[in-house]
Amino acid sequence: MSPIQFLQTYFRSSKAELKAVAWPTRRETVRYSVLVIGISLVFAAFFGLLDFSFTKGLGIIVANRPAAKTAQTETTDQTAPVTAGTPDVETSGGTVKVTPLEPTSPTPSVPSTK
Repeated sequence: MSPIQFLQTYFRSSKAELKAVAWPTRRETVRYSVLVIGISLVFAAFFGLLDFSFTKGLGIIVANRPAAKTAQTETTDQTAPVTAGTPDVETSGGTVKVTPLEPTSPTPSVPSTK
């Protein structure tokens, strides 16, 4: 069977199948479409209300819980403030070296990992 004969047979059988389809009337199509849109809106409103409720509830829970003390809070109390200004930046051979600013008060010594 040549490709042209195959296509002719395919289109003839497709046309015969489409004649056998029980197509809905215009009234049924409109009714089903309105039903699908209505159900979609009801579900959208339901899930929107659920989302809103969970968001508000979680916000209330988070706002009313006591503040947790973290390690970050403890370490920031021990660090010294940094002087105003910007750090010095040197570039050479495609690498960037940043010299940190000096603190205004002494900080605890930290062992180097180099």
